[in-house]
Amino acid sequence: MRFRPLILVSITLLSLRPAEAASWQDIAGNSQVTVEIDIESMRSNAGRVRTWLIWHWPEEQEIPGPYPAKTFRTEKQPQVSDCKANSFAMAQGVRYADADGVKLVDSYEIEQKNWQFTEAVPDSIGATIVRFACKPPKKLK
Repeated sequence: MRFRPLILVSITLLSLRPAEAASWQDIAGNSQVTVEIDIESMRSNAGRVRTWLIWHWPEEQEIPGPYPAKTFRTEKQPQVSDCKANSFAMAQGVRYADADGVKLVDSYEIEQKNWQFTEAVPDSIGATIVRFACKPPKKLK
């Protein structure tokens, strides 16, 4: 009977873990920025795919507007890809001062009615993201 409390504690601890963990995969980049996509977050609905991205810049980026100026190195954002129109829109962004995405400095959200879909430029990071979201490789990681 001493094992019963241990089993209950174990079950409780297991149930506290997140329902789904992020699974980041490098998808695109250049000398100025690299982008990863969370393959576990990909959700499709009516020809559109919502995916979480994380952007990493090697140098600090300035946030437009605030005074005094704020900078960030990492941004997580959900992107909505319209597969039929080969376009995408950002739904929100969370910006971090550090490369690990820990020190929050800014965030924003765009209401769905204000999403601005932009056509993906051929051979661009945006086009790579839309292509991956709309036709992900069968074998990931």
